[in-house]
Formats: sequence, C-alpha cells, structure tokens
Amino acid sequence: MSRSPAWGRLVPVCLAVLVLAWAASVRAQGPGAERLEFALRMFGVGVGRASLTTEPLAGGAAVRFVLEARSNAVVDMVFPVRDRIVSLARTDLSGALRYNKDISEGSATRAYDLLFSPGRVERFGPNGRGGLAVPLACHDPLSVFFVLRAMDAVSAVSADMPVTDGLGWRAVGVEIEGREVVSVPAGRYHTMHVALDLPGIDGVFRLAEGERYHVWVTDDAERVPVRLAARVRVGPFKGWLRVDLAAREVAAARLAGP
Repeated sequence: MSRSPAWGRLVPVCLAVLVLAWAASVRAQGPGAERLEFALRMFGVGVGRASLTTEPLAGGAAVRFVLEARSNAVVDMVFPVRDRIVSLARTDLSGALRYNKDISEGSATRAYDLLFSPGRVERFGPNGRGGLAVPLACHDPLSVFFVLRAMDAVSAVSADMPVTDGLGWRAVGVEIEGREVVSVPAGRYHTMHVALDLPGIDGVFRLAEGERYHVWVTDDAERVPVRLAARVRVGPFKGWLRVDLAAREVAAARLAGP
C-alpha cells in the first residue's frame, strides 16, 4: 500500500483513546447514542477525567463523536489540560466528513479543522490552509475507532483502513494480544486485549515515540472500551497513562441535529 511521504510530519491527534472494537461488518444502522466516562491515571495517581460521546444526528445521514479530556483541580494548579476533539462521519462509517481538534495544555494550544471530500481532505489552521489527496474511504483519528468497533477481530487485523490528520495518511495497525478479565470502576469485564498502531492521536493521549496503544474492549458484540493504557507525552511530562471506564449511558432515541 502506498504511503504519503508527509506521514513523518503527522501531528499526533486525540480519544484516543478509546474506542476500539469489532462485529462482522459495519452496522448498517450506524452507532447508537452513547456516553462513556473514563478516569485518567498517570504516575499511579488520578489526574483527570475523559468522556466519549456518540451522537446520531437527525435525518440519519451522519453521526458525531466527541472526545473531551480535562485535568482535575490538583493538576490544574500545575498544568491544566482541556482537550476537545469532534468528528463528523457518515452513519455507515464509510468515511469521515469533518474533524475538529482543540487542544489546550498548560500555556500551549493547538487547533485545526479538516474538511473531507471524496479522495481529498482540506486542513484549516492558524498557519493557513492546505490540501492532501487521500484514499476514497479515509477516516480521521477519532472516527476510525468506531469503524474498528464495528468489525470482527479477524477483519480488524487484516483491514487496510487509511487515517489522516491532513498532513499525511497511513493505515491503522491492529494486533490481538489475547483475552483477559479486567476490573475497572464501572465493573468487572471479560475483554479482548488489542494493541493499536494508530496515527494522529494528540492531547493527553499522544503516544511517546515508538509506543502503541493497548485497549481492552468487552468480549461481546458491543466491544465497549473499558481500559486503555499507553506510554504518552503530555507537554513536558512523559509516562504511563491508564484510562478506566467509570460509567456508561446508552440512549435508544436519535439525538437532535447539529
């Protein structure tokens, strides 16, 4: 598979962390409304919280994913973090439509928008506008988690799914590590442990160089992410981040439009 030579310049992007999973093929009806709450730990102590929200939009043509992370009051006194990533994708998860990243860590901020069209993505940011040719079914760094969530394990490992942050593109790498029982604040779960080589993650989920994400998803059709662990770099800090599921809310009804 071809790779953009600009991949080496990709700016790591965000939720990461967090949603990965699998069920025979992309669900025709698209993802349902859902909100996941996570507790963040770094250096063995609580540092903040994150949430991942799925919002099917009125009309059924698109679904919105929102990942937010923020540091707690203690960390705020030293290095406040306020991260927000918004992805708009086709309901059948056949490709991304729009992506917005707004990262605030300490005194530093990073933000840009991506606008997708067939075979191309346009990037808008503080440094101006740029365009890039990409594969037709290209995903952003957040929506690709949900594409993986809608696939079975064998398909996920062998899938060739391109991901872009507007500077370059690359396929996701997936490796099944095994099955484990995991205890988190939300409960005790039978899970599938998956290692991810995922481009474009930023904010509190930005990987340290040469590292991969380790995600534990429920070993059932829903593939709910209950834990993520990775060696990350947040501003000047580098260490192991652990993200545990604290609560899950599911809504049957479709939400209102944007």
